[in-house]
Amino acid sequence: MATSCNIRVMCRFRPLNEREKALKENQTCVSFPDETQVIVSGQPFTFDRVFTPESTQKEVFESVKDTIHDVLLGYNGTLLAYGQTGSGKTFTMGSAAAESDYENR
Repeated sequence: MATSCNIRVMCRFRPLNEREKALKENQTCVSFPDETQVIVSGQPFTFDRVFTPESTQKEVFESVKDTIHDVLLGYNGTLLAYGQTGSGKTFTMGSAAAESDYENR
C-alpha cells in the first residue's frame, strides 16, 4: 500500500571528510536544535526530518524505506539528492562503505 504522505522533505548533513577535518578553518555554521530544524548562520530552516552529520545510513534508510518499498510495488516515488559538488549526495545515496550492515541489502 502506498504511504499516506505525498511529499516529505528531508535534509542530510554529511560528516566532514578527512581533508575538511585537517583544515584549520573547518568551523561549522550550522546547529541542530531538534530532528526537524537546522539553523544556518542564525537562520532557522524546518524540514520533515533533519539528519545531522552523526546520523547513520541506517537512520536515513529507515526514513525512506516505505517509499522504496512502494516503488517496488509499482507506485511512483522519488528520492532526490540535491546539492553542490562535494555536499554529500553520493555519500547519502549509499556509498558510505564504513557502514557495511546496509551494503548487502
